[in-house]
This record gives sequence, structure tokens and C-alpha cells, in this order.
Amino acid sequence: MNILRLGIWTALIFLLNSCLKEEPYQPSADFTPSLIVHAYICNDSNTMAWVSESSSILSKITPANNVDLSIKTGTSPIQNFVSSTDGHYTLINNATKPGDSFIFFCNHPRASFAISGMRPHLPNIPSIDTQSRLNPFVGGTLNFDLKIKDSAAIKNYYRLYVEKTVVEYIYDYKDILIDSQIVVNRIPIFGKEIAFIQNDYNKYNSEEILFSDASFNGVLEDFSFYTSDILRKTLKDRPLEVSVKVENLSRALYEFYNNRNAHIWQQKSIIQVPSSVSGNIDHVIGVVGSFSSFQKTFGLP
Repeated sequence: MNILRLGIWTALIFLLNSCLKEEPYQPSADFTPSLIVHAYICNDSNTMAWVSESSSILSKITPANNVDLSIKTGTSPIQNFVSSTDGHYTLINNATKPGDSFIFFCNHPRASFAISGMRPHLPNIPSIDTQSRLNPFVGGTLNFDLKIKDSAAIKNYYRLYVEKTVVEYIYDYKDILIDSQIVVNRIPIFGKEIAFIQNDYNKYNSEEILFSDASFNGVLEDFSFYTSDILRKTLKDRPLEVSVKVENLSRALYEFYNNRNAHIWQQKSIIQVPSSVSGNIDHVIGVVGSFSSFQKTFGLP
């Protein structure tokens, strides 16, 4: 009897396997190939744009190297971006200044558009200081005490992050030191100020915070934050300095950063269906945004 049952189950398994058929992948009808443009109108040496194309959700994004990009301000003629490699474009002689209005032009077979904007004014940072502290449950940390003087006449949107510059040591396969190089990386920052808690994205990311002036519009605001990153010499590297960077963002760029960051946390890709990350360009993935930045650097012992 047991042999008969075993034979029946074996026959059923073979029958089910014969019914299975591997279907080839069919691209989702919800996915539309798109042009992807990221353009950041900012400080003279940093004004860059990246252009690429998406063909399917499973294909790699392809750099677009033959795109006409240009910009015009209210006080200067049209200036052309210069193409380098891998879809990178640079504005060599950037004439935009904080407070300038501009029009950004893009001409590509898949999409052509013009976007108007204005570079935000420089962040007003009256002071920023550092000191070592002992934080409960964390240990020794480097703390930053920062003051922002906000303008009541303009709605401002900020991004804050800290970069660490180190001499990174390079070893051979026998762990013998053979070389070194300078490396700059962002380091985690933490705090309990309103700036950290007003934006949901800040709960999931420690390398930057995004916040608006909603809670301190037009006043002088103090807040503190700290890093628990290792800022002493190790066998791996030797820290040289830390730089605090505060950016005043255009609203389009602020909203895009929030949408992009939340999307990547949930779906891993800005082109992931059912909805890609949209900015301020119709029928194009990405954003044309602008910012002005403040930076202060502190040397480390």
C-alpha cells in the first residue's frame, strides 16, 4: 500500500513539473523610457549637469553625451555647457551669482525644455564652533554649535552635512605600507534639534539633513549637532580636517532631494515603477535646481 501511494505522488510531481513553463521577461507596460537630467546651478567651480537615458527597468542607465545644454541669466548672454564623458557637462565660465534669475535650456531628441529659476542667496551663518563633549550612551564626540540668521522675506530650504578629509594608507598584500592618498567622505551627524526632526527623511539618513525655515523664519536660530565618527589616527588613515557645509536650496531641489531619497529607500532606484522620481521637468526624470553654499573647515590635531 505504501509503495502504491509513493508511486501515485511521484507521478503527480512529474505531471506538475511538465505543466510548468518558463515565461520570458516582458517589460512592464507601466514603464516608459525617459530622459534623465540632473542640473545644479551653484558655485562657479561646481556647476555641473548629468544627462542619461533609461530604456527599461532591467537595463543600465545610458549616459547621453551629445546633448545641447545652455543657460542664460538676466545680465549675461547664453552660455553653453561643455560635454566631458559619461554624460557629464560643465559650465566653464559660470556667470550666475546668488540672487540671479536664470533660464536653463536642454535640447535632446527625446525631450527639449527650458526651465526658469533663481539661485538662492548665500546662507547667513553668523558663527559656528566645535568642541569635544561626552555624550551619554555615545561616548566622546565632536560637537558643532551653529547659528543661522534666516531672512523673513524669503522661504528658505537648507541642506547640512559634514565632510572629513583623511590621509588614507595603502598596504600591499603583505600589509606593508606602500603609499597614501587624500580621501574626502561624508561622516554621520546626529542631533535633537527641530531641523533634525521636522523632516521624515532625516530619520533614515545620517549623512545629511534637509530642513526648511518653517520653525525659525526670519530669526537667529541656534542648534547643535555632533558626530561620533573616529577622528583620530588609526592604522587605516589619519584625519586632517572636517568641513561643515550649509546649502541654501531652491524649492525644486529641496523637494526633489526629499522625493528621491524616500524613493531610493523604498524602491532602490529613481526609475523604479510604478512611479519614478519626478522633479520640475515635464516628462523628464530629474531636476533643474540651484543652491548657494557656506563652508567652514576645522583642522584636527
